[in-house]
Amino acid sequence: MDKLWIINRSTEKALAVLTNSSNKSCTFFNAVHRESINEFEQLEFSIDATHEDSEYVIEKNFVCFRDLDGLYRLFIIQDIQETHDSIKTKKVICESAASELLGEPVEDITISNGTAEYALDRILSGTRWQVGTVDNLGEHDDRFYRGNVIRWINRILEIWGGEVRFRVTIANNRITGRYVDIVSQLGNSVRKRFEYGKDVQQIEKKVDAKSVVTALYGYGKSDRDENDNETYVTLENSEWSVDNGDPTDKPTGQSWVGDSDARDAWGMPNGDGTYRHIFGEFTDSDIEDPEELLQATWDELQKRKEPLVEYTATVVDLERAYGEDYSHEAIRLGDVVFVIDREFAPELRAEARVIGVERHLDRPQDTVVTIGNFLPKMADDSAKLRDVERRVGEKIGVTDPIRTSWLSGALDAINNEIYAGGGTVVTTNDGINILDKPLDHNPSKSILMNNGIVAVSNQKVNGDFVYEDALTGDGIVASVIRSGTMLSDRIRGGTFYVGGTIEGVGQNGVLYLLDDKNEIVTTLSAEQQGFSKLYVGELSGENVVVKGSEDKTIYVDPSSGSNEKDGSSWENAYQSLQQAIDENVKEVNIGRITFRIKSGTTVDEEIVLDNIIGPGRLDFDFQDDSTNLYGYFRVASCLNRIYIYDGTFTHSGSTHPNDGKPYSVIRTLMTNWVSINRTKIQGDGKCDYGIASEGANIVVSDCEIYDVNSGCLYATIGGHIASMNNIGSGGYGARATNTGTICGWGTYPSGSTANIHATSGARIWLTGSADDGSGGGSYDPQPVTYTWSQKDSLSWDSKWGWNTWDPNEVTQGDPGSWGDAGLHRGCWFFDYNDIRSKLAGKMITSVKFYARRQSRGGYSASRPVYFCTHDRSSASGTPSMSGATNAGSFKWGDKKWVTLPKSFGERLRDGDAKGIGIYTSNASNYYYVLMEEACTLKITCE
Repeated sequence: MDKLWIINRSTEKALAVLTNSSNKSCTFFNAVHRESINEFEQLEFSIDATHEDSEYVIEKNFVCFRDLDGLYRLFIIQDIQETHDSIKTKKVICESAASELLGEPVEDITISNGTAEYALDRILSGTRWQVGTVDNLGEHDDRFYRGNVIRWINRILEIWGGEVRFRVTIANNRITGRYVDIVSQLGNSVRKRFEYGKDVQQIEKKVDAKSVVTALYGYGKSDRDENDNETYVTLENSEWSVDNGDPTDKPTGQSWVGDSDARDAWGMPNGDGTYRHIFGEFTDSDIEDPEELLQATWDELQKRKEPLVEYTATVVDLERAYGEDYSHEAIRLGDVVFVIDREFAPELRAEARVIGVERHLDRPQDTVVTIGNFLPKMADDSAKLRDVERRVGEKIGVTDPIRTSWLSGALDAINNEIYAGGGTVVTTNDGINILDKPLDHNPSKSILMNNGIVAVSNQKVNGDFVYEDALTGDGIVASVIRSGTMLSDRIRGGTFYVGGTIEGVGQNGVLYLLDDKNEIVTTLSAEQQGFSKLYVGELSGENVVVKGSEDKTIYVDPSSGSNEKDGSSWENAYQSLQQAIDENVKEVNIGRITFRIKSGTTVDEEIVLDNIIGPGRLDFDFQDDSTNLYGYFRVASCLNRIYIYDGTFTHSGSTHPNDGKPYSVIRTLMTNWVSINRTKIQGDGKCDYGIASEGANIVVSDCEIYDVNSGCLYATIGGHIASMNNIGSGGYGARATNTGTICGWGTYPSGSTANIHATSGARIWLTGSADDGSGGGSYDPQPVTYTWSQKDSLSWDSKWGWNTWDPNEVTQGDPGSWGDAGLHRGCWFFDYNDIRSKLAGKMITSVKFYARRQSRGGYSASRPVYFCTHDRSSASGTPSMSGATNAGSFKWGDKKWVTLPKSFGERLRDGDAKGIGIYTSNASNYYYVLMEEACTLKITCE
């Protein structure tokens, strides 16, 4: 393992040999080989990039080395990272050459009573790899249908058993063969001992007791009874008795089997010295016999009745460090070893396997082994283990120097200068001065020590050094710290910057997170604008699909609620129903969420449900007909079951962007199930339909529908409506077109044109009679609502004026140290002539504004946004902002309606304002936010 061959990818012939045994060869360092059972092995190393042979170390060439057992391991170079520091180096990242089999397809192979060797030969056919050593693992049937070769090698390991190894053969400096071995078990039963807490290097223990169970319910094949209820084969009709030689007692009629020893060791205490079982479930849908199910459940219980324990040990690889005399200390992947852990009571004596090995090819003292796959044995007696401790202790004496190989970067550079004799120490009245050159050679660096202070300088003014405090008795207080590698247990402070412009040079910040094996696991890069890998408990964002499973009730009070609250009670009720939906219904919903609207109030907004998937349920409880929704209710592409009941809905005349005109009070599109019950629907002459279904399945019962222009009930393009006991009147009572269907019983609404009308392949089956509701349509006329979208947007700041380089941003506040700009005034521009025309002579009753904060800029947490009016029709002059009001707080990505003062609408109506803006005079970057260009202004008037 002291040589690495670099092999040409095309000719497969060796180009160079990397070795540390010759001064003339290209050397390697930080070389780490990682292998785990049934996983691709990995190799990484670094080389001197100035050596002539380094030109052969390029992506897609091969690297090969000979392992401790004489087998050749082949890798393909996938990534190279070049570093230009005091020396030029290449860090080389390789993966197993067998990974090429991920790109080799398998179309359709059937195996009947075949061996693992035969199955492997079939799936390797047509690839560069061939069958190597394969143990006799029995005969099985299987089918390999589509997928890559690696997928089906894993399938062989699952069905036939065994463990895989990839190797190659080398002759005359050329690859001569590629082989896949499947053996019953890698490694040897060497019984090498490791004792937790006693190894002089390090052993880390991970214990996971969350999954421990002491009893299991068993479930086999499922079926359905005469009532179409799902039933399972269970343990009720099976019986075990210790007197009959069974491992435990399990009486007939009991649906579970338990382990009493495991219960007493790991169960839940009753408080009287006894313990209760911890129950779990086991299911095997292929088992039909209760006795077979009992045995399978018991076997599963033996695997789950104790904590999962894994040991990661840093050990000295004595075999490699000290030669053949220590061959008995060899460690191989798959070896069976013995671990004693005295922290358990009684102590854990575990037979385990080496499931992972990380070998440092140039530092055998840093070998790391991972031990797992335990077959635990509990014992009261113990024998002391000191083999590893004694052998390592013999080789590391108390007088040996301490290794400090982890020191790097700036410390190495400083050491080189000191050892080279370049520094000069001068004692003056100012203190002890350490210079990089003698005084008569114009030194450029100085370290001055005096009065408990160490000061440093690398610049002069008028020939004298200008110092910056670097170290005092209170700690390091330097204005700048320069280092290649800085080691620390913790760094904290109020502000942490990575990247930016330093000494006139700008660069993107990159933050790396490394694990205990020095592997990069997460990268936060300004260039990529994100993490390479991230785990969070709950994640939200523009492109994130989020799952919700909670059953809950959300309270909405449009009259006195607040959108800053969580809706958990009437005291904490939302004001906006749409915001309550947006913040509580995830894209994937599997729970039941009930939105309860306060009786006697009016929801003055358009409600939209879009793209909600999953088996969950959404209820909208308006409580009684005194609770109003003034707008419309639109449901599109939802798989959740949706129930709407006990309210009064009146169309406001507004139009959804995708509808083109005021369409329907309740509209459903491509939705699985919507049920509308005991609801009054009022078109007020402003929309075509009362309840419409387009490719959706809805049920309408006990509803009243009035004053719609075209149809009370309308189904089209495969939409289906089930109608039961509804009344009302409109253009048509029930209308269906383009394969829509309406069916049902009881009364249905009547029509002024016709009660029923079906065309273009549509069908209507209604067995009852039309009922106009005896004078329906008696609701009082409703206020009128107008909506406008912005025609443009831009921000102005006190330093640069109009920010024409950022046309899609509406900005509030001063970025401070985050950017080179002044205090912003963000403006949305509208067709103010149309606003004045529509509002002329009317009384403003409400003003609402829909906006969204960008997922960048300023603090990500919720920040107040101060809405106001402005006097500009376009980006010219200096905008004047009036009436700034904190109408709501937004965090990154928040989108919602906010209620603005009625005076905003009055100023727009009277020509005193021409648009809506955001502005605060507070220059703290606490208030700095970026809003999206898109917005909607909605004004209701009478």
